[in-house]
Amino acid sequence: MFEMFLFIESLLVSPPSSIIMWGLVMFIIGKYKKNYMVTYAYIFITYLLFMPVTTNYLMGLLECKYTKYDLDKPAKAIVVLGGGLNLNAWDYGGVSVSTTELERLRHAAKLYRDTGLPILVAGGDPLKTGYSEAVYMKKILEEEFKVPVKFIEKQSRTTDENITFASDILYKNNIDAAFVVTNSWHMRRTLSITQRQNRIRYYPSAASSDVSTNKSISLSSIGSYIPSTTSFVQIRIMTHELGGWITGKVNSHGTLF
Repeated sequence: MFEMFLFIESLLVSPPSSIIMWGLVMFIIGKYKKNYMVTYAYIFITYLLFMPVTTNYLMGLLECKYTKYDLDKPAKAIVVLGGGLNLNAWDYGGVSVSTTELERLRHAAKLYRDTGLPILVAGGDPLKTGYSEAVYMKKILEEEFKVPVKFIEKQSRTTDENITFASDILYKNNIDAAFVVTNSWHMRRTLSITQRQNRIRYYPSAASSDVSTNKSISLSSIGSYIPSTTSFVQIRIMTHELGGWITGKVNSHGTLF
């Protein structure tokens, strides 16, 4: 069921496949009705949605509460959430962490140096690659950032499971409060998940991202109105977060997976 959800999301929600799929649907509707106004409207709305000025604004709404580095919390540990693997890392033995995960690990290393709190890395093998995210997260933190990892959770497939299994480990070790490290655009959904359990108090410590809100985008620049690669990535992130949020809401009232 998990794999089916990912397939549906990729095909119908996330660009670029969703653009082609819905564009084809709109074209068929226009041809059937012999009126292509709906097709033209779809193209126009899609263009507006993918303009950097639009995607940047929407990312700002998603991230705005979590763009502050705040150490003034009574946390007793640091939990770093998995963010994917790079299976084409020929310069690192073939497998390493993804760019997204590297952003989180870098933030976690800084947080550790500022607080000295023990680190827990959480991430399994959701795509069934044969490699556990947490294993490589630990490897990067210890070998490259020279930061020790005390706990490792490598069974989870989703953010919900990240939090659930990490909370189990913390609870068994008498830790009742922790910073949770993930990207700022992922933090809103992460905290909504942490609030569904009452064993561990989680405090946000959000990592910046190369696709975060770009404050340099200007309304007077023509480039702000031309769809870019970054715009596509931002839309993919936002649709994935929306899908995860909807799934979480369903799971909180019943079982989806």
